[in-house]
Amino acid sequence: MQHPRRSDRTDADGQILVLFAAAMIVLLALGALLFSGAQALVVRRQLQNGGDAAALAAANIMQVNATTCTAARVSATATDGTNDLYLAAKASVMANLGWTAAQVASRMTVSCATDSAYAGLAVTVRLTGTGPAFFGQGSIPVTTSSTGMNGQVANGDFSVSTLDPSHTSWPANRRGCPSFLINGGITATFEGSIMVDSICLRSDNTNAAMKAMNSAFTMTLLNDATIRVAGEVASGTATHVTPAPVEHARPILPDPLSGLTKPCNAVDAATNCLGTNGSLPTVNMASTGSGICKNQNPCIITPGTYTGGIVAGGGSNASTVLMRPGVYFIRGGGLTIKSGSGRIFAIPWGTSTQGYTDATAKTDYALAKTDVQVEQQFQTNCPTPTTANPIPSSCGVLIYNAPSSASSSWNTNNDPISVGAQGLFMVRAYQPSWDTITTNRTLFASYKNLVFWQARTPAPSGSGQTQPTISMTGGGCIVLSGTGYAAGGPVDFGGGSCGSGGGDISLKLQFICWDLTLSGNNNFYFAYSKDWFATPTTYGLVK
Repeated sequence: MQHPRRSDRTDADGQILVLFAAAMIVLLALGALLFSGAQALVVRRQLQNGGDAAALAAANIMQVNATTCTAARVSATATDGTNDLYLAAKASVMANLGWTAAQVASRMTVSCATDSAYAGLAVTVRLTGTGPAFFGQGSIPVTTSSTGMNGQVANGDFSVSTLDPSHTSWPANRRGCPSFLINGGITATFEGSIMVDSICLRSDNTNAAMKAMNSAFTMTLLNDATIRVAGEVASGTATHVTPAPVEHARPILPDPLSGLTKPCNAVDAATNCLGTNGSLPTVNMASTGSGICKNQNPCIITPGTYTGGIVAGGGSNASTVLMRPGVYFIRGGGLTIKSGSGRIFAIPWGTSTQGYTDATAKTDYALAKTDVQVEQQFQTNCPTPTTANPIPSSCGVLIYNAPSSASSSWNTNNDPISVGAQGLFMVRAYQPSWDTITTNRTLFASYKNLVFWQARTPAPSGSGQTQPTISMTGGGCIVLSGTGYAAGGPVDFGGGSCGSGGGDISLKLQFICWDLTLSGNNNFYFAYSKDWFATPTTYGLVK
């Protein structure tokens, strides 16, 4: 008699135990791996935070001493204090991570960034550490790299950058609707791109972020340049622009000169600014009393701190003001040409006995000479840079427009840069190598190619805080080159072609401002070359 065959359950039970044990080993290994990996990520985050802080600490030192990274300044072995960037990074790591000096020496390296855009301007801090061991094996290595910068970077190819982000609850004149306005039958050609940060839409406001008020307006962008608008373009505007603007564009260029420190002046305390109180001496511009322009017309002025503004052609002020090369800190009062007889010119470097002398300047710009004669004289003395010959003239000035004191609000009636009434305003962008105050040539090197700069603070706000308009319209003859910067202020540029009521105007001019209006009936040609404009500056982490 045959019995049914039974399966060998004992053998099956043994196989399950083996499989279960193997699975547990795998699960434990995966758990340990996940735990070790998580712990390694925690260590990495701690090192990254410590490295970021160290890179910024070293970058901050560059602005204090010199915006240059060299091998000596990042050396771990120098003992004479020249390795200040390394020492700043070391102190930061010891304070933030609790490392000892021995740990810093073995686990931190500091070097100058090698990226061509940041070479010599940025510091890289590398930190190494270890995560937990994995099943008795070697610990997981963790390495981080942080690069901090405090200097000028390669320029972007842009002609206009408006910074008004648009807030519909703000006052109408600060709403960013529009941020870029064309008010006239102008023809405009740009060799560089235009960037409009306003997010204003047509549904928010019919003006949108960019608008042309005149159907005769045309705009052409060359060299693959584009108009990038964070918001939208008003109806009927895009058809006049070639190529058509790009709407809802992101990212839009942030403030390219946000890392640039304002110059110190001779009156307010020298804090959070470049230089000292003595870098820009006090200059008395008054045309009565002891003022430098008393009985001087033309009047030659020199770089310094001007309280109450610079005025030509108004009341007892000199009709013709000649500016020697350098930085002019206007502490309240702005710069104004008040009548058709008012003239302001930049002139070459010189003194009463050297270079372009005072006597020669007063002869060249004598009151008896016509507008055409003095304009031709300016073009001879201070030639326009060209692509073939980009070397700037020795006439460069930087006009820094600020409120009457560091703590005051703007007074929009007294503090504008205003050129109109058929006056003449002809200046070139600042060139530090020709600064009349020789000790400032190195100190203010980062201001190269700036022509006017309006203080960032007090900034515009929803509470009604405004900044004065930089107005260069009304038929005045405007000859400028360089970068105009007004991060919180609107710029209105236009008027006649040296009083002719219209014409062709070729400009080596770049705008970085809150809002921009182009007006008049001219043919504007905005040429672009990075050699003519200010180089963007950055402070912060770049990698």
